[in-house]
Formats: sequence, C-alpha cells, structure tokens
Amino acid sequence: MNKPAKNLTWVGGDRAPSELDETSRKNLAGGRKANSRAVGTAEWVREQGKSGLAGETAGNGTSIFDPVLCELAYRWFCPPGGLILDPFAGGSVRGIVASKLGRAYLGIDLRPEQIAANEAQAARICGDPAPRWIVGDSRNLAALAAGTGADFVFSCPPYADLEVYSDDPADLSTMDYADFRAAYSAIISAACALLKPDRFACFVVGDVRDRKGLGIIYLTPSPFIGILSP
Repeated sequence: MNKPAKNLTWVGGDRAPSELDETSRKNLAGGRKANSRAVGTAEWVREQGKSGLAGETAGNGTSIFDPVLCELAYRWFCPPGGLILDPFAGGSVRGIVASKLGRAYLGIDLRPEQIAANEAQAARICGDPAPRWIVGDSRNLAALAAGTGADFVFSCPPYADLEVYSDDPADLSTMDYADFRAAYSAIISAACALLKPDRFACFVVGDVRDRKGLGIIYLTPSPFIGILSP
C-alpha cells in the first residue's frame, strides 16, 4: 500500500473561501497552517484512492459511490451536526464524507468484512464525528437503530441483482425480484419511520434490465407510494 497523500486537505466543493461553510473553512485554515494544498471532494477521494484509502468496494469489481453527490445531498438536506442514517451502507464513502462535513453517520450492512474495511479506512481519514457502521440485516432496522432520530436518510440500495455483493441469502442482491421488492420496500419504510419531523430521505435508485435483457426491472417509485401517501 502506498503512503497517504498527507499534503492534501479536504475542503469540499470548489468554491471561494467566502462561499464555504464553517467546517470547510476550518479545514482550509488547517491545511494552510500545515502547508497543505486544499482540494475539493472529487480530487481528494481520487488522491486517497491512489494511497489505498478510498475504500468502497473497488477491489471486487462493484461500483464506487460518487462522493460529490454525497456532499451535495448532505449540504442541501442535512443540518450541520445532524445524523445521517444509511440502511444500505456498503462501502465507506458516504460515512467518510459525512464525517468530513461535520455530520454524524450510522450505516448498516450485512457483510462484516465490508464494515471492517470501512472502519479501517475511516480510522485513517476521519476525525470527529467518526462515522459508525453496524453489521446487521436492515430488515431489522427498527431494532438495530432503536432510539435513532435521523436528520437525513441517504442510501443507495442494490439495483436488484445488477451487482451481486455476496452469497448471503439475506443479501437483497441475491433475491428473486418479488422477495427483493418486498424487503426493499420494508427497509425504506423502516428507515423513513426513524426520521425526525420535517426531515428528508433520499435513495439513489434507477431502473435496470433483467439478466436476459428482455425487460425492465422497475425500482422506483412504487416503494415510496405507501410511505408518502397520507
């Protein structure tokens, strides 16, 4: 593994200092004191990736979540110091960006090896508040996150079986479509039930073709209809 790119200070975005929020201004000031170069989210993650620290799940051929999308969503929809709940946690990016923006983060994922990798990456990159991950099945979200009052729910569920993350039968990406749909909808409902009043939820989803390429698997919007209907 290469050494971390310690001469970079994460700021977030590519704005002038006068346009930054308090957390980013502090990061920028700290970078100047340390004779570091301040960079935006995308460049920071690219450089950390070269150092072997960007994490996510690049090593097994699955996709890496866009950190800039994370940053925008957190700044727009989660108040500073708020708690982000992620019931389909996967890799480390959403937790690390939350920490860097001064937001608390709770992510849940089935795979202990993924959580261990996330925690190792966060220990090298993050300060306070440190992101937190729980190994567990988000179909039991009410128990796993009992007492949580989320300021923002932000997650990226599996795109059906477009990417298969494990051979665990509890992994949504291994399920047939009917079972996937039922579990997917139940987890989204449970996550939204943990939101504080007047807060937001955002799920990064899309429609995909089935394995034979013969039809479209619709992932949105029907899981939300029962949640959002009065």
